[in-house]
Amino acid sequence: MAISLLLGILLTLEANAMIDMDFQEGFKRISQIKDEVSIDLNDTNFDTTISTSNSPWFIYFFHPQCFKCTIFSPQWKFFAEDAKKQSHQINIAKVNILANPKLAQRFMISTFPNFLYYTDGYIYNYTGKTDSRELKLVYLNHTYLMYDRKELPPPITLLREAYNLARFLFKKISSLYYWKLLPIVAIFIGVFYFILKCCKTQRKLKIE
Repeated sequence: MAISLLLGILLTLEANAMIDMDFQEGFKRISQIKDEVSIDLNDTNFDTTISTSNSPWFIYFFHPQCFKCTIFSPQWKFFAEDAKKQSHQINIAKVNILANPKLAQRFMISTFPNFLYYTDGYIYNYTGKTDSRELKLVYLNHTYLMYDRKELPPPITLLREAYNLARFLFKKISSLYYWKLLPIVAIFIGVFYFILKCCKTQRKLKIE
């Protein structure tokens, strides 16, 4: 009885180990699939690239260490291939957030995978289903109009980073009720605003 039980446990452990090995092998193969179809956007070429086309842009933001992204990325590749074969008037692109932190900050990307649809100067935060049929409907049936819209934010600069930091500190301090530090933050924001105004004035003088 005890021997049979022991053999049963050993067989179960061996089966689980084999399943785990198969999963790891499958995951490794998926992660090695290269996507050379969708357009690579980065901190440097983002604005210049999207301005070269009058067609909309459907952009996939991913993190290479994100499990969901690794599983989904091949599907995005096939989605891009299909759009290209069908000659659809759409640009399918992707952004590696780990390699391009400024774009993550610019679009406030904090979860992965993340999708933005850009057209006519506006971006739509797509949070719908990620199967190929639903993704096609985004641009074929204009379902992107169902999602939150905002103007394309400007590129991240040192001044904007300082401004974002000030806003972040202000929110944190307010939430923690460190009211004694609020005047310091207010002074910091005031100084930043003054510097920003001076920079704008200098730019106007140079133009004139």
